Amino acid sequence: RALAVLDFQTRKCSGAGTKLVGLDSQPLEHAHKQIAQRRMVVFVEGQMLTVLVAAAGPGRLLGPRRWGEGCVTWLAPVVLAGLVMLPRLASPQFGFLDDGLTLEIGRRVIGRWSDLLHLNPETGRFVPAYWLVYSAIVAAVGVRPRAFFTVNVVILAALLAMLARLVRRSGGTRGQAGVAMVVFAVCGPTIESVYTLSKPEPLQLLWMAGALLATAAASEAASARRAGSIALAVVLSLLAYATKETSLVLIPIALGWLAIDWAGGRSRRFPATHVAVNVMAAAAFLALRAHYAPLGLAEGSYTRAYTPEWRVVAPTLFRIAAWLVRDFAFLLPLLIVLAVWRPGGSGRCGRPVRYAGVWMAGWLAVFLPWPATFEYYLLPFAFGAAALAGLLVADGWAARR
Repeated sequence: RALAVLDFQTRKCSGAGTKLVGLDSQPLEHAHKQIAQRRMVVFVEGQMLTVLVAAAGPGRLLGPRRWGEGCVTWLAPVVLAGLVMLPRLASPQFGFLDDGLTLEIGRRVIGRWSDLLHLNPETGRFVPAYWLVYSAIVAAVGVRPRAFFTVNVVILAALLAMLARLVRRSGGTRGQAGVAMVVFAVCGPTIESVYTLSKPEPLQLLWMAGALLATAAASEAASARRAGSIALAVVLSLLAYATKETSLVLIPIALGWLAIDWAGGRSRRFPATHVAVNVMAAAAFLALRAHYAPLGLAEGSYTRAYTPEWRVVAPTLFRIAAWLVRDFAFLLPLLIVLAVWRPGGSGRCGRPVRYAGVWMAGWLAVFLPWPATFEYYLLPFAFGAAALAGLLVADGWAARR
């Protein structure tokens, strides 16, 4: 008798019971975990298949224990974010790395919110979502540093929770999600982004992570809920584009994910949905930009510096390499582990590891034509690097036994 654990995604269909979509083999030692997560255990004996399904669902199956684990799952990001931000909350002040323009514009547009669509047209930039959020914070808390950094605690906690959720949805364990959260919380781009005022990357990443979760929900939902999840993903993606224009790199990233699943013969529903979501959001953003910010990239006083010329790309490559050595040196041994321990990319985490690699490559490539490379620019890259670290470190530790 052989025992195999099959990872099914289930979807309720009207009048048709439960439809099974997707299939991914799992090793025997994970059987008890799969039952607890409403997965299916299949006994194979001769020509007979016996399928056991955890009928009630995780909450009923494990009762108080499952509820306690849920509390830990959601409290851990809050506690970790609080610990990381504790020194900043204990010594709150605006400094040289903060952009005072955010405070000035925030006070200026209160009561005149439509002005956000017309700010700084000569620069060639169009980021109304960025100005909207920070102006709303100014309207709510005033010019008080501790209040601003408290908002950053909330944003960081949300990012950590979303990162953990994405790792779990990709098939990772609680240990892998925990490692990913710790790595992201303490890396350099995260610290610089949340310890200073006015950085767009935390908000940008918040919208992108939310859009990923909504897209994942849409790819598994029935038709009615699918439409709502897709609409939510489009809105969140549009907010990401309107927070920082580099979010347009999500389209080639989504195409890269689609190519991964196409080559691997897997279901392409999630990456195809992600491509569609970003194309719709990008079309809406470009239409708004054409109307409210008519200057092209080459015409704006700020955006004209974005050029793929080698005189710009070469120094940028050097700066990016320096930041990678400084903040992401842990990636080198992880890449060695990936090459030696899992040369073919097989195993439970093969697909998420490839996804993380495409994400990281995209967020490095988008900054190559820009003549400046600050540490906080790499926050989206750090998000993918943390997911990669969590998947490989925790999975490698379990595989050694």
